[in-house]
Amino acid sequence: MPPSPTPLLLGLALAASSARAEDPADEAGAEVVVTATRTATSRAEAPVAVEVITREDIVAAGAENLADLLEGQPGLDVERSYLGAALRLQGMNPDQVLILVDGERVLGAKDGVIDLSRFPVEAIERVEIVKGPGSALYGADAMGGVVNLITRAPDEPLRAELHLRGGGRGTQDASASVEAKGERLSGQLLAGAHRSDGYDLSPEDEATTASAFQQWDVAGQGRAALGPNLSLAARGSGTRRSLQGVEVSGGGAVLDRLSVIEEAQLGLTPRLLLGARSMLTLGASGSLYREQQLVDQRGATALDTYEDHQERLGELSAQLDRATGDHHLLTVGAEGLGVWMDSPRLDGGHGARARAGLFVQDVWGVPGVSGLSVVPGARLELDSWYGVVPAPRLALRWQASPRLTVRVSAGTGYRAPSFKELLLRFENPGAGYVVEGTPTLRPETSRSLQLGAEWAPNDKLWLSAGVFHNDLTDLITITTLKAASAGEPARYGYANVASAWTAGVELAAEARPADGLQLKASYTLTESRDESIQLPLEGRARHRGTAQVNLNLDTLGLSAQARAALVGARPLTGDTDGDGAPDRIEAPPYAALDLRLERSVWGRGAVALGVDNLLNAGDPSLLTMPPRLVYLSVDLTHPRRDGA
Repeated sequence: MPPSPTPLLLGLALAASSARAEDPADEAGAEVVVTATRTATSRAEAPVAVEVITREDIVAAGAENLADLLEGQPGLDVERSYLGAALRLQGMNPDQVLILVDGERVLGAKDGVIDLSRFPVEAIERVEIVKGPGSALYGADAMGGVVNLITRAPDEPLRAELHLRGGGRGTQDASASVEAKGERLSGQLLAGAHRSDGYDLSPEDEATTASAFQQWDVAGQGRAALGPNLSLAARGSGTRRSLQGVEVSGGGAVLDRLSVIEEAQLGLTPRLLLGARSMLTLGASGSLYREQQLVDQRGATALDTYEDHQERLGELSAQLDRATGDHHLLTVGAEGLGVWMDSPRLDGGHGARARAGLFVQDVWGVPGVSGLSVVPGARLELDSWYGVVPAPRLALRWQASPRLTVRVSAGTGYRAPSFKELLLRFENPGAGYVVEGTPTLRPETSRSLQLGAEWAPNDKLWLSAGVFHNDLTDLITITTLKAASAGEPARYGYANVASAWTAGVELAAEARPADGLQLKASYTLTESRDESIQLPLEGRARHRGTAQVNLNLDTLGLSAQARAALVGARPLTGDTDGDGAPDRIEAPPYAALDLRLERSVWGRGAVALGVDNLLNAGDPSLLTMPPRLVYLSVDLTHPRRDGA
């Protein structure tokens, strides 16, 4: 028989009564997730595997932003470059992984990269990660997986928190929050300020490896129970981030770069419980993203530039969840969004697109097969640029025993061509070439198979194993439209001409051999192939392992954490012989280690001393990791942690 619908119905009731659909646990203590099904669901009963980084994990890691948090996490590949910190899942490109905040898209991708360091962790309650195609529920750009940042919500009648951190390279972080929660109303306000001097891994030249930055952010939310069956959630946030760096052009000119980024988001989510078995969730949100870029050439003005890029996003959604007698849960929904961009690099200076999507997912049991759930789902999306794209998925979950769960899923995913790929117009007369967009591009597509199992032989040990295979077609790449000729520059554009595949194995284990001691380990084997050149995809390490030790000595008020990552060699492309032609090179393996020691203070907070990248891994061209950082942090909470 399929699992009882009681946990799901309880989740629906909680969402309506407490004005929060993402409660971390139900009354039975089961962890609840939302990303796997777009509905509050017990993590154990989710049809696809969901990896969760909890608030407790976030605090123990001592991370200040999402990039620092995800580095060293099992199976995750965070790559830093001039575009920022980007995430790969299962060997897929960063632009093929969808980043969400409370289920909503974020703006500001550069060459497809959403910079993870933009997201401070003080506002994050937990991070949910679903690997493999999520387009059946979330549409475009989820072909490699979905990362959903669930923001914090009040869980105490009254609480205030203060966090301070200082460290090397001029690192300064401060954040504060205040929250209140009543029977019908709750609210929270958070604010933070962060800065760092950046770093330079190649001091022999004037260029910097990573820009110095300053960031200010504020976020707030309120929730109200307007009746026994109706709730309303409102949220808003704003960020201002400035980055300063130095670049050396190919001709040797020294350029000072300044980027100022401003973001704002607003959203409303009404939820209506329709009887005991159905819930209707509506959503309306809007986002603004603006980046101003100033380039100042030292000693000259020939390369001075100023560019103003602006993006706007509006989303509307409706979703109905209904538990039935024969089915576990039926979910149907519709979404519409509009995206607008103004940029001097677009042909005509402006781009606009509209999307509308319909999705459905059903969870049902197989008669006569105990513990087996079959979850078909599909989405049909209409885009104003490339037309209609279907995205089906079929998932199976088998509770083979109380301690063994097996999951299998197969589906398709797709990535929408970006405005840059569609509308770019960039001329470089000095180098003799023009790059232009191609309005007739089709979306990139994938077909994926995921197989995994989780086994907990006892209460002290948890093991998981998974295999995956992703076939990628219609990949968008730069191609030559016209070779250079006398008086005519070379013309390059984008085309759907490439194909590739990724495949691999993921293993993970957690053990609690003694009270207060937790051990974690993982290993990922990733194979990949670019079919056009018959070589592995760039930047993907074949072997990646992680290990983590958490030690809590409650009687002494001490806790310690050590996180280690060992990453194998990575294939890259570079000009090694100076002839201007790309050559295949291999970045060497590296190891990274983070340490943190924390001491509770009078029950009102904690003081922590930590070291990030203790082994000082990093290379100016092959591995642009931040160098070793020693920091000291202080956290204070009122009322006390023991409630006094």
